[in-house]
Amino acid sequence: ERSNISIAYGIYFRMPEFQYMYDNFNTYLLRGNQMLGDPNMYAQRENSYEVAYKNQLTDLFMFNISAYYKDIYNQLGAKYVPTVPTPFWQYTVSEYGNSKGIEFEFVKRATSSDHFGFTLNYVLSSANGTSSSPGANYQLPLDTYTGLPSYALSEFPMSFDRRHKVNFNVFLLWSDNQGPSIGGIQPLENITLNFTTIFQTGSPYTVVDLKGRAIGELNTGRGPNFWRTDMRLSKMFYLRDWFGESMGTSSVEFFFDVNNLFNLRGVTGFYTTSRDPNDDGVSFYYGPGSFSSTPWYKEANFGMPETFMPDQYDNFGNRLYNLNSDFDNNGIVTQNEKFQAFKKNLEVARKFQGNNQTPITVWFGLMFKF
Repeated sequence: ERSNISIAYGIYFRMPEFQYMYDNFNTYLLRGNQMLGDPNMYAQRENSYEVAYKNQLTDLFMFNISAYYKDIYNQLGAKYVPTVPTPFWQYTVSEYGNSKGIEFEFVKRATSSDHFGFTLNYVLSSANGTSSSPGANYQLPLDTYTGLPSYALSEFPMSFDRRHKVNFNVFLLWSDNQGPSIGGIQPLENITLNFTTIFQTGSPYTVVDLKGRAIGELNTGRGPNFWRTDMRLSKMFYLRDWFGESMGTSSVEFFFDVNNLFNLRGVTGFYTTSRDPNDDGVSFYYGPGSFSSTPWYKEANFGMPETFMPDQYDNFGNRLYNLNSDFDNNGIVTQNEKFQAFKKNLEVARKFQGNNQTPITVWFGLMFKF
């Protein structure tokens, strides 16, 4: 009487979103490689299978296991239409994918005696297909023999595929009139302390050269693993304790969130050209000769024609001179100063660590419940 087994099978259809059906469909003039919608697309189809087993081991512990498999047909993709004189691309339902996995879950229920509970969840899964998104095959390189896009001939790991995922949630809670009493006050009453830890393996990527051309099979590389722990501390007060019984069960809850509790700064992404989170394979190798030798002047001087030539302005008519690049403050930005300004900006970008986890952040707020 503590066990449950379920078996499910379903066939699901879904029409593509309207933007993929009607984007640029009535365009007045084609431009090269424009992406058009197609209102005549068929529905997407998914065949889904799932088996699940649940067992309440004791009054406090529960164990679940489920396995699933999905065949996904007629997925959104892009096709190349080689019309003359202007070829274009068009959304179509032509891609295929499949996903499968097995999930384990172990749960302990918190009680009024121990105030402690947890949920441990582990998923082993894979997702493969011929296109990770509707526009993933847009502007594929053309085959030198046929002149047509070089579509994948077999499934490969999707860009969102993560083989291993672990979610661990631990919580401590005290309800009404619970917790130790100090001078008639119960400081832990209606307090919840929650810790959530997430671990997942890296997602796939395609190794490319400095010009963005694939130099390996699609999505055979794997990004870095990721894990993080967040914390929330909350305490609830009934408004009836402050304003009388007319407030009923209305309450106010004060909460304190700490994201990335251990301040982990691990790598979350990197440049596929170099497999480095900071080096894109290009920027760190620029030299002074990579920048224009034309000086930028602070002000136009009619006695010096070079100070008001077109190369002193951007497309909006603003002068290209920048005070932050004029290191000697002489009103002229030289080629070497352009290089020095670029290196300074590159160093700031490197210190920002945009491809690393966000540092620890703390939030405080309140929530009313009626």
